[in-house]
Amino acid sequence: MANSDKIINDIDSFMEINRENLIKLCSELVSAKSFNPPGDTLETTSVLENFFSASGISCEIIGKKKNKPNLISRGKGINKGLHLLFNGHMDTIGIGDESLWTVPIFSLTKKSGRLYGIGMGNMKGAVAAMAMAYKFLIEYKSWPGELTFTAVADETIFGSDGAEYLLESNKNFQADAVICGEGPGNMDLAVAEKGVLWIRFESEAPPGQGMLSTTAGSANTRLTKFIADLDKLNGKKSEKPLVLKQLIANSNNRGLCISVNTGIIKGGNFISQLSTKSYAEVDIRIPPGIKIKDLLETIDQMVKKHTGISYTIIKGWDANWTDPESKICKFVRKAAKSFRDIEPDLVVRLPASDVSRWRKMGIPGICYGPQPLLASGVDDYVIEQDLVDCAKVYALASLNFLNSYESQNN
Repeated sequence: MANSDKIINDIDSFMEINRENLIKLCSELVSAKSFNPPGDTLETTSVLENFFSASGISCEIIGKKKNKPNLISRGKGINKGLHLLFNGHMDTIGIGDESLWTVPIFSLTKKSGRLYGIGMGNMKGAVAAMAMAYKFLIEYKSWPGELTFTAVADETIFGSDGAEYLLESNKNFQADAVICGEGPGNMDLAVAEKGVLWIRFESEAPPGQGMLSTTAGSANTRLTKFIADLDKLNGKKSEKPLVLKQLIANSNNRGLCISVNTGIIKGGNFISQLSTKSYAEVDIRIPPGIKIKDLLETIDQMVKKHTGISYTIIKGWDANWTDPESKICKFVRKAAKSFRDIEPDLVVRLPASDVSRWRKMGIPGICYGPQPLLASGVDDYVIEQDLVDCAKVYALASLNFLNSYESQNN
């Protein structure tokens, strides 16, 4: 048997033997509440710390805030080489309407090949798979370079207490490549992700009684008319950059289209009074090929056509991507084919991820994980086999990436 075949067999055997241990880790992570806000990751950090310490793997806790720790583990290879970093987040989105859940929220449920529970798709399942892959690699030992495992806080609200804090506080987190477990859905491989633009739009109008209202006479009406106009940007398609020519237009072309969501809209004091002030907070996701500055020019022209509208930018950054021809992308695709018989499609990830922080620094990073849908929520789940396969893919892709240093230097 060729050495590469033996490695594949070793990984496959290890993950199958540890399948129930992986599921147990998922169960413990689901039970550890960490929805954001408030974003407390103390319980999830403890679960991972216990998992690693049981195998003699050391960890460190780095945190900007006491209730939002980030768990880090560092592994050194047999000699110098490349530095690969695993990234995942421990916080989850809120539970939403609890009455809509058909399974227990904070305990793992196995049903029809699926594993249900809060955060399983986004992204405690992937964190568990990466932890198991990391455990295999530390015990396997036969690789050069350095491997860093990061499980961070504060990702779901694009906060500053997780990956952003790590990168600002320590240059050792600037690796040669990053594998992030944020799946783009359908076991595809995301080498790009949309940019983010959060805007607060405000409207003003003169005071008056409701029975004296005229067309667009209230702040609420002015704002809603503007928002209806802004909503027409949904579906506007970009021309993908040449370097991303291999990408498919995933999810009914949404990977290459603008999306506009009015998450909050409020205004007025009483039903029979004209509203004098109102506001809306809007989440716009911008595909590769369209820049924020160009979109803002369009929005400025729209604002000019409406009375009493102004805006301020809450936060934003452009779309970013990694060259599909990069080593880390190729190794993940090949590893996926080894265990799933087909290379994953290359796509744009619709939600944002922490890997964008590394890409902005010129560090290649990809997103691959067991999240089956585009976004988690009620009855959040992963497919069990996808979960196990991801652990295998992370392990094999990492070995091939780290060992590529020796092959290129021989």
